[in-house]
Amino acid sequence: MKLSILSDCLHQPIEINLKEKEHLSLDKLKQKICQSTGISSDEVVLFQNGKLLSEENALIGTSSILFLKLKLIGGIKILIKIPDTTPLEFDLPNPETKSIRDIKKKINMKKEYKEGEYILNFNGQELTNDDAKISSLNAPQEIIMYLIFKKPTIQIKYKEVLKHIELEMGFNTTVSDLQKLVKDKLYPELANKELVFAKEGGYKLNNENATLNSGGINQANQIVEVSIKGNEQMFLNIEGKTHSIEIPVNEDYKLGEIKAQFSKKIGKDISSLMLFCAGKELSDNTLTFRQLGLQYRCTLHAIVPKQGGI
Repeated sequence: MKLSILSDCLHQPIEINLKEKEHLSLDKLKQKICQSTGISSDEVVLFQNGKLLSEENALIGTSSILFLKLKLIGGIKILIKIPDTTPLEFDLPNPETKSIRDIKKKINMKKEYKEGEYILNFNGQELTNDDAKISSLNAPQEIIMYLIFKKPTIQIKYKEVLKHIELEMGFNTTVSDLQKLVKDKLYPELANKELVFAKEGGYKLNNENATLNSGGINQANQIVEVSIKGNEQMFLNIEGKTHSIEIPVNEDYKLGEIKAQFSKKIGKDISSLMLFCAGKELSDNTLTFRQLGLQYRCTLHAIVPKQGGI
């Protein structure tokens, strides 16, 4: 005969083998559960077919399924109300030693939310201090909190300058909406330009109706690179620092012109420096983008000769 114990607080069911026609008192059953889990018998409450088990209706040795719930001893009940989903309920023992951070750990473990994605509200007050003790809330045995998602922020990188922008629609913001946000909030001077967005170091977001999430932009503070349509970015690594410029989409653009733009950008003449790209030496300033076999958004590496060397 086999008895199975199920519970939300157990990683896997407990299975207790019973001898044929064996009778178990409720106390003995709880002792077996304690031996298997380390849970105190005083905390264990058992249900069968939705009914609380007591000594009067304790089960007889037969194949059964029971549900285990932990009795709250010296603790409080926490109810978290979450937008557009089922409320989250759990028990928190020893609340006098627990903080708001402990409540968030429980929430994150059960819901797989990320740190900083939300704030908790209790009695109309935002709980911004994660180290605050729960006892400071002067709450009764049951606490009802509201989980409020923050509007995520991403970083917009334009001409090497990073600026933060808040996404009103979260990561469901479309590329078209992001165009408007960037122009309205960050760069009004680009109002008449068509912008191109790209995940940092990745591919472009070409579909205006696609969401940022579908383009791999799904984390707070992620960097999104911006350029003006008709231009493309190129990068230069020199003396351990990386610089970027925008160049016209024109395969007849010469290496000398690229060097001139970088020289202006970094305030240093690099026209005579040797450049490399993907291990290939770029030495002739008269050769075009096409002749050199360069790709847009590639990184050039400049070799700066050391002074006073031998």
